Amino acid sequence: SRGLWRVFDDTVPAFTTEKDKYLYACKQDEALGLIALNVADNLQFHISAATAPKEVWEKFESLFGKINEFKLIQLDHELNSLSPSDFPSIEEFLSKFKEIRSQLKA
Repeated sequence: SRGLWRVFDDTVPAFTTEKDKYLYACKQDEALGLIALNVADNLQFHISAATAPKEVWEKFESLFGKINEFKLIQLDHELNSLSPSDFPSIEEFLSKFKEIRSQLKA
């Protein structure tokens, strides 16, 4: 562990020295850099203006964190309209059924 989760906290610690303040800023930069390196190129524009790792986290949480109501309705409809006759094998039907069911549980 690099101790980077601490920079996601809402409270900024009280710094006793300039060195502590500098080290905290370095940890924030490191966390932000690691996040950016692991985000797909086509999603980079979402985080390009972020100056803190918590901003990036909150942005992606708002985009991907929860399945919205429309998506739930869509998945429910897809599940209810599944028919074994639409698939070449029962295994493929069951696989699709399980996939949709797991998305609904998430």
